[in-house]
Amino acid sequence: MNSELVDIIVTTYWNDVRKELSSLNSSRITIPNFGIFTIRTNKLKAIRFKYQGYLDKKSKIKEAKTFKRYAYVYDAKEYIKRIDAILEFIEQEKDRKFKLIKDRTNGSITKSDLGSPDADS
Repeated sequence: MNSELVDIIVTTYWNDVRKELSSLNSSRITIPNFGIFTIRTNKLKAIRFKYQGYLDKKSKIKEAKTFKRYAYVYDAKEYIKRIDAILEFIEQEKDRKFKLIKDRTNGSITKSDLGSPDADS
């Protein structure tokens, strides 16, 4: 195969993977024949802190003087909303798993009660 074509295919594939990871639609992403990647909550909290600092700095300015500045502020607010949603989802998953472990150790739940494993959980 032509090396330029291979380079384009590989670059496009990894750009799609990068977009999926940064979109924060899920706490995990599965890459076939490569593995399952999960979001690091500490990194996510640090990014949220950074965006919140940006918003705090921009809130001191009374009004957005340009549309571009307003767009940056809007994007930061939307990104914080997505980060909060995924952090809440991760926390709910931790609570659910903790409850399952607790129920299994108490003997009130068996493997047959758990059902089949889900690819995204």
